[in-house]
Parts: sequence; structure tokens; C-alpha cells
Amino acid sequence: DKEKEQKKLKIKQDTWSELNKKLKSLQSKVSGMRLSEAYTKRTTKVSNSSIASVITGDGAVNGVQTLKVEQLAKIGYLTGGKVTEDGEKSATALTKLSDLGVTGADGGTIQLKTNGKTVDINVSGNTTISDVLNQLKKAGLNASFDENQQRLFISSKEYGKASDFTITAADGTVGKAALEALGLVTKDFKELTLEEQAKWGQEKWEKEKKATKVDGQDAEIILNGATFTSKNNVFDINGLTITALTESSETVTLTTEMDTDGIYDMIKGFLKQYNEVINEMDKLYNASSAKGYEP
Repeated sequence: DKEKEQKKLKIKQDTWSELNKKLKSLQSKVSGMRLSEAYTKRTTKVSNSSIASVITGDGAVNGVQTLKVEQLAKIGYLTGGKVTEDGEKSATALTKLSDLGVTGADGGTIQLKTNGKTVDINVSGNTTISDVLNQLKKAGLNASFDENQQRLFISSKEYGKASDFTITAADGTVGKAALEALGLVTKDFKELTLEEQAKWGQEKWEKEKKATKVDGQDAEIILNGATFTSKNNVFDINGLTITALTESSETVTLTTEMDTDGIYDMIKGFLKQYNEVINEMDKLYNASSAKGYEP
């Protein structure tokens, strides 16, 4: 009846629709193979893949090059000393600097330098830890206070020397006292005044009060004897995208050559798909009807 004929037609349409999709896919692959670029692709092998990885671009040329990773890019990172001593009441983000021993009605200034600019942070006894954190964030840094550790953690948002930062006191009174109270002084014990050395003692200063700073730095590689720098460990040089992975004294080789394996796989993949489509077409065109079957 009419309904059965419609179902038969729908089955045929769906079957040929799927075959047409496969034919279009095969046609697209043929078009890609006709392009000359398909047979001029290059690949680059690194003699030690733990030191660097390489993506080969269209402008790369065949040859062997030498590479040495001198240093990796780093983010500037400052770990503050403890703002409170053992046995004291723990500080929170809302703790005022006056509660940490900072006095001076006129206030003072902490000077921040980062990304080529200088920012003055005004502080006084009424300034809270949160106030300082917010001003650091406004200036473009990551900043937080860990109540469990009683320490401030400050870092640059990007890798590289240009994004590094320094924090100093712009005066010798309130600003300096605020830095010390916040645990942001990075001086070695021998750089302290005699009064400060007597106040803290070397062991306590080095373990608890002194802040530690990791300087932000650019990545540096030596390629064929020439030095290159990058703020983020990635170098685009003469058709190659080199990603530095590990600092090493080892000099590795980068070997760029025709991607014969890729060409072989491309042709092999085409032949496989071609045979699959031809076999399916043959099967469909020569299929016998299903006698006795009514949809």
C-alpha cells in the first residue's frame, strides 16, 4: 500500500544520503591531495624531546640546527614572612596595621614598581591588610593573605622580566614599619640595622620574618650560536615554533626534513577510504531485494 511504499522510499533516501556524504568526503580528500603543499610539508625532530618541543611551519627549511635552553621564563613571586608571632592572636584580612605594631598618625608610603610603572600605596595605622591587598591587585598583581600560614602571597600575573615587581618603603618610618609588619622585607640578616638584628635574631629572621622573592625572568635559548629571549618560553624563529621545556647544559639538535611519513599516511588513508566507498557502492548497486520482507 501507499504507506509501505513511502517507508521503502525513505529507506532508499537515507541509504543514498549516507553514501553521498562519503563520496563528498572522498572528493574533499582528493582536492587536498592535488595541492602542492600536501607534498612539501616538513617535520622537525628534537634529539631530546624533554628539553624542547617544535612545531614546523610553512617557512621552515630543511637542515640540522643546534639548540641550548639557558633558562626558562618565570613569574615574579613573593612569599611574605609571618605577620604575627607564635602565641599572638592570629591576624585576618581585616586586621589593622596598628594591631601589628605600626604607629604614626601621618602615615607613610609603600612604593610598588611593576610593568614599567610606579605606584604609591599609602598606609597608616588604620590601614587593613585587605586595603593593602586591594591596592596591589589594582596595580596589576595577584595578592592574597593566608590566615592559616599568617603570610601574604604576591605574584605577577604574567611570565617574564617586564612583569616582575619590587616593593620598597618610600620613607624611613611608617612605610618601613608597614613593610616589616606585613612580612614583606626581603633583606638578608646582615643587611639589617644592629637594632633590628638584636630585635629578631638571625634564626628567627631567616625562618619566619624574612620574605623570599623569586624574580620574574625571560626565557633564553641559544639557537645556532645566537641568543634569543621570550617572556613565555615560546619562540617563533624562521618557520619553527620552539617551546623551551627544561633548562639544561645539554645542546640538542633540531632536524627539519620532508615529512615522508605524513605523505605516505595521506596516500594510504586515501586508498583505504577509496576502497571502502567503492566496495559499499558495489554492494548497494548489486544488492538483491529482500523477498518476503514488508516494511
